[in-house]
Amino acid sequence: MNRSIWFAIVIAVALLAAVIWGPFLRQNGGDPKWKKEVYVAIVSSLTGDLAENGKDTSNGASLAFDEANETPHTKDRIIHYVMFDDQGDQKAAVSVANRVCQDPRFIAVIGHLTSGCMSAAAPVYDRAGIPVVMPVPTNPKITQMGYTSLFRIPPTDNDQAPFLAKYLLSVDPGAPVAVVHDLTAYGLGFAEAFRDTFKQNRGNIVAFDGALKESRDFRTLIAKLKALNPKYILLGATYDMGAPFARQMKELGLNATLVSGDGCYGSAFLEQAGDAAEGTIVSFIAPDQASSQETTEFFRKYEAKYGKVVSFAPLGYDAGKVVVNAIGEASQPTRAAVINVLKRRDFVVNGVTGKIEFADNGDNKNKNLVLYTVRQGKFTLFK
Repeated sequence: MNRSIWFAIVIAVALLAAVIWGPFLRQNGGDPKWKKEVYVAIVSSLTGDLAENGKDTSNGASLAFDEANETPHTKDRIIHYVMFDDQGDQKAAVSVANRVCQDPRFIAVIGHLTSGCMSAAAPVYDRAGIPVVMPVPTNPKITQMGYTSLFRIPPTDNDQAPFLAKYLLSVDPGAPVAVVHDLTAYGLGFAEAFRDTFKQNRGNIVAFDGALKESRDFRTLIAKLKALNPKYILLGATYDMGAPFARQMKELGLNATLVSGDGCYGSAFLEQAGDAAEGTIVSFIAPDQASSQETTEFFRKYEAKYGKVVSFAPLGYDAGKVVVNAIGEASQPTRAAVINVLKRRDFVVNGVTGKIEFADNGDNKNKNLVLYTVRQGKFTLFK
């Protein structure tokens, strides 16, 4: 057989292989086994007033990815994660979102820490068609804007604030309540959701006021509230306002019980508020360490690697597990393929915070809430 015939045979075989394997290779990133390295962005507030909570959340997500990479999982996909700092600032959050979306390596995002940062960055992610799993943001409006790539782990303020309102109504009906918020998307939204439920059920609200948390001095507002003699103060704010507010309440002799949402849960609030934190009632969106074997094991693993759990680490971990599972089940290493998995009605993840499955708007169908009080300087399950 001469050289020209051999050449023709080689060309024919190559063409046949391209026809048979080409679509498969394109679909699976060029590797029949799809042993691909994929990238995920973890965006949180790593500096600024909320850095302690931000690092706690991002460390939880990191733990989920490290575990996945150490254990053989579906299609041998290795997940690289890169940390980004939004500084707890909305402009910085938009800048970070643009950087992530413009980098084609990133096929998913875990973030942000605050509702304000998430709300600001959401349009950027939506335009880029990149899936975002939110470990902490609770403002309900985020998933009411028609975005198609956002997925939320925790219950929203429309779940948590009414939970607190109904609790107070059940244990102390008619008691005067003052509502205070920090003017942010999270704090104001939380306060409004509480107020609406409380008033609908004939609760007694004696004040509804906002204050800039950056001022750090709330004595004028507290003096005004003291004159109204509330029995409870509902505070829609994060710990960077909650702690000084609690201290100044004690200084001025306002003997009301402080009630707050997840923003004031965590060791940072306890450390900064000191003795003034005692008796505070807080709702939270993750279970107690001893609530199940799964949560106990998570706390053990996390604390062995990063130290004490501050607040939102379980939610960061579950957000990481969701992304790991979605990437593992995706048909291709693409943003669109991951979104398709997250939108499937049969996509379910059993996390340390409970069962996670997403409604059409991206909210978690399951609403797990826990009530704590501060006793002897520690958050204790409220009984």
